[in-house]
Amino acid sequence: FGSGDASYVGSKFSSAVLPPECFAKLGANQVKRFNAYFQDGDDAELQEKIAPKVDSEGTSYVVKTFLVEDGRPKNSGDLPYTLVEASEAVDYWSLGALLFQLVAGKPLVPSNRDDDCVDGNAMAALASWNDATAKKYLTRAIKDAAAWDLASKLLIRDPVERAKFDIKCTLETHPFFK
Repeated sequence: FGSGDASYVGSKFSSAVLPPECFAKLGANQVKRFNAYFQDGDDAELQEKIAPKVDSEGTSYVVKTFLVEDGRPKNSGDLPYTLVEASEAVDYWSLGALLFQLVAGKPLVPSNRDDDCVDGNAMAALASWNDATAKKYLTRAIKDAAAWDLASKLLIRDPVERAKFDIKCTLETHPFFK
């Protein structure tokens, strides 16, 4: 959904395949702002899905989601975070998360049947994802060298660097697809 020329990620989502930039770490006052923004929701399942998740250290995390009104984000200035614009970088991360699950036999982070993070620890893992830790994690979980190489190029924290991924060239030449 978007306003003007921009489209945003987060109106509908499966949180376990979202990139780090789609999560917000919230302090107590930010949680109050978040809850106030969504207070009129009458969909219990949606409220459960978007509710702040608390990690083992007591920190709250949410997906940078929003309400939609007339095809645009509703009062997004009332949210305690900025929205994330839809981009190839977001899609590449999601492709990497799906590839990881395919070759590792488990999701990138603990998730439920709807591919949503099961708890705040799963959200914290994605929100704090860094390339050094990722390489260690990928090395432990993915034994195939071609799959590891491809996943490591898709699961990069920096969306600007991730957006440089050349999908056409990769599909034509990467050993994973041979």
